Amino acid sequence: MLTALRRFTTSASHASLPSATSRVFPVVLGRSSSSTLTCSTRHFTNVGEDLHSNPIGRTNDVPQFGSGKKRVKREETRILQNKAVLEDHARRRRAPTQDEEDDAEVVCRARYGFLEKPPYLQYWSHFLFEIKRIEFRWSLTPGIGGVYHLRIIEHDADGEHELCHLVGDGKQCHPIADVFEGISGILQGTFLSFSVPFISSTVNSGKPQNLVFEAKPQVSSSSSTITEEENERQRSAADPTAATARLNLMVQTAKTGYCLDVYIMEKDSPIKVPLFHDISLQALFHAHIESIPLFLRRTDIGIPNHDFFPADQMTVFRFLWCFIRRECRMTPVELGELNHLLPMK
Repeated sequence: MLTALRRFTTSASHASLPSATSRVFPVVLGRSSSSTLTCSTRHFTNVGEDLHSNPIGRTNDVPQFGSGKKRVKREETRILQNKAVLEDHARRRRAPTQDEEDDAEVVCRARYGFLEKPPYLQYWSHFLFEIKRIEFRWSLTPGIGGVYHLRIIEHDADGEHELCHLVGDGKQCHPIADVFEGISGILQGTFLSFSVPFISSTVNSGKPQNLVFEAKPQVSSSSSTITEEENERQRSAADPTAATARLNLMVQTAKTGYCLDVYIMEKDSPIKVPLFHDISLQALFHAHIESIPLFLRRTDIGIPNHDFFPADQMTVFRFLWCFIRRECRMTPVELGELNHLLPMK
């Protein structure tokens, strides 16, 4: 056996050396020289060449665990936050059919009492969508002067969603009166934004929360232009009828051609919590006046809710109710109906 190994070593030393890419590895099996075998040739590429042709990726190329799920979750959150805006814009881009437009106009006039739609909206269907979208819900809980609760609800194809719940003590704030005065101030041109404070010592660590309304004048899409007949009358001669019609139209557009952004802000904080974007002033006022009669007729804490409002304040409510309805181009309310909606003590 030892002699066979020496002979193999000697013959291997005199043989030509194999290249780096073609090396022969002998394998000795058994104990005798007759059992010495050489395995078949295997080729191995150079290590440096292999690294050069197939480089190892950098550390920043390695994907992090769960990064795909986090990205999808962030995208879903962003979409849900902008859901109301996206639905509103998608609805406005779609032109309704003539039957849908006729039905929407009938519903707005007969059921909701609007004689005209906002001048910057092109279709009655878009206005009806805004009316159905927003809802106010007022309620009272026991407390000195009562504790006011306002829940703002959004309605869409998936049902209703509570956007916020604001609480204010009756001795420290008067939110219902503030909403009435704010809407009337915008219609009169006194200001373009107003805030309704909700102050409560038991909610939000006593920090006041403000419900802010910002009005933005809109350019009319169709109502700001006079029809062809009116143009002819205005060009032909100094027709006072056409001039008066145009003046009344401009005044009405200036009063009701507003859309509002609604959001919540805490005192001494720059953070805004958006609720609605580009909602019409008429839709907002409708949500308010629809909620007040239901609230006044209820007995949330054992006595009628309208007993919490003094007679002079209820008189102001009734006046602003009629004034805003007239400025928003709604049907007038008879005295008997007004007594039923806003009863006096």
